[in-house]
Amino acid sequence: MVLIFGLGPESKIVFGFSHGVLPIVVNVVAGMRNVDPLYLRGARSMGAKRLDVVRHVILPHMAPSFFAGLRLAMTLTLIGVILAELYVSMAGIGYYTQIFAENFNPGPLFALIGVLAAIAMVLNALVRLAERRFTSWRRLASG
Repeated sequence: MVLIFGLGPESKIVFGFSHGVLPIVVNVVAGMRNVDPLYLRGARSMGAKRLDVVRHVILPHMAPSFFAGLRLAMTLTLIGVILAELYVSMAGIGYYTQIFAENFNPGPLFALIGVLAAIAMVLNALVRLAERRFTSWRRLASG
């Protein structure tokens, strides 16, 4: 990544993106493959077109898998960006974490770790709110 994108923020963004895409893709594919064939056959027997099947059967069925992959991707992206900053950066949270650890300065180090934990918790809460919003049918179906 560094050879292609250099030492700037581009390499960190690409490194984080590369860590975050795979969990989403894997979970979306798994969610789409786990659609019950009876639902697909039932929708087709009632005259649903391909787009209707995707919109009303496949997408709702794979939404929980998508959000699970999104939560994993969020975590891996944060870790990927921090790792990229640890090794190829002159600024950022990863760089300052390394500096504080090498200088045995625990106060700012724990503050940075606390900031990272807070960022991760806020992002996780936002993803859970989005999941609750887009999968409200699951709560209604389970009673």
